Amino acid sequence: MTDLIVSAATPRQQYLADGVERAYGFPFPLLDANDLLVWLNDQPSPLAYSVSGLNQSAGGSILFASPPQAGCRITLARRMAIKRETDFVEGGAFHARALNEELDRLTLLIQQVDEASQRALQAIPSDAPAGLNLPLRDDRAGKFLGFDADGAPQASLLNPAGITLALQQITALLAQAEAAAALAQQQAQDLETKLQVLAWQQQVLQRQHPASPGLAASQHAPNWANLKS
Repeated sequence: MTDLIVSAATPRQQYLADGVERAYGFPFPLLDANDLLVWLNDQPSPLAYSVSGLNQSAGGSILFASPPQAGCRITLARRMAIKRETDFVEGGAFHARALNEELDRLTLLIQQVDEASQRALQAIPSDAPAGLNLPLRDDRAGKFLGFDADGAPQASLLNPAGITLALQQITALLAQAEAAAALAQQQAQDLETKLQVLAWQQQVLQRQHPASPGLAASQHAPNWANLKS
């Protein structure tokens, strides 16, 4: 391993594929290609890829064999196995390089755990103290997660009063939608009736006052008093 400079970094990077680009970088150190998690949307990548830039302080990149589909969410994250790989023998040789590599690995693992904890459900530092332990498995089975008056988790069943209120609100919205649809239908029917009356009146006018080229327009104006509704 080369000498790493393990800076403050989040060992997780996401991209949105454009359907053309095949190379995507990860701005965090990676010791082994097997320690890189590559997901497309919410599943491990089905596409083949190669990894470059191992043991580099600035990170590296991956190269897909074919570009991911446009709009696909690409996730690159470091997921190292949490284990001890070195051991210092009592009275044996003590090399600074071996110690540095072990400290680097521990720091990388801490970053990994910190990144995961930042995406977990947790109380903010300024929140008042409250027990956040889940109820026992048998007590929470088949129930919803709720909170009591002190803000502590509790297993809750559906609130009948809340369900009734929600159903009433949905029923009221449906009634409003039905009323609006009925009004629109009635207005359409009224408009159609008016159009039919206008068409009939036009036919009556044409029969009573046929067009005559020798007459002025004022001589064959319609006599509205003779029209019947």
